[in-house]
Amino acid sequence: MRILGVPAFRNRATNPYTALLYGAMTTDGATVDDASPRTLFGPRPDIVHIHWPEYLFSAPSLARAALHAVVFVAVLSWLRAGRASVVWTVHNLESHDVHHRRLEGAMWGWFVRRVDGVISLSGSGPEAALARFPALADRPGFVIPHGHYREAYPDQIDRDTAREGLSLPRDAA
Repeated sequence: MRILGVPAFRNRATNPYTALLYGAMTTDGATVDDASPRTLFGPRPDIVHIHWPEYLFSAPSLARAALHAVVFVAVLSWLRAGRASVVWTVHNLESHDVHHRRLEGAMWGWFVRRVDGVISLSGSGPEAALARFPALADRPGFVIPHGHYREAYPDQIDRDTAREGLSLPRDAA
């Protein structure tokens, strides 16, 4: 199975979530590529797995946001025409910083109608996503709890020192 992660590994330094997820998937035999101009013209993916779509059509400049939106629509349409399924892991239900409400609203509406499957990170996620995006009602959805970051960061402090630094009693839960 070939997966195009949006993003996959390139954001490892700022948020290791996707790198950890896809690292585990490659161990199980999947081929995972980071979305880039190079990978878009390589072998077609079976799945386009999108995280944080709002970053693909949100920018402070309206001209830049509109350009990003046009590119996003063109690329995702091309990939879907090649029979790739689109899976969205719902991290956010809208942009943290909405710059262009009408453009972003239109893009969210366009995007969710093209999603083939949804992954939520918690038990309450599907209900929240459906309340915000009713178009997802007939899409298959799955809850895959957010993984941990234990391997992503060095463990440089022992338990007792950490509790002392946080002024926590030794027997605190």
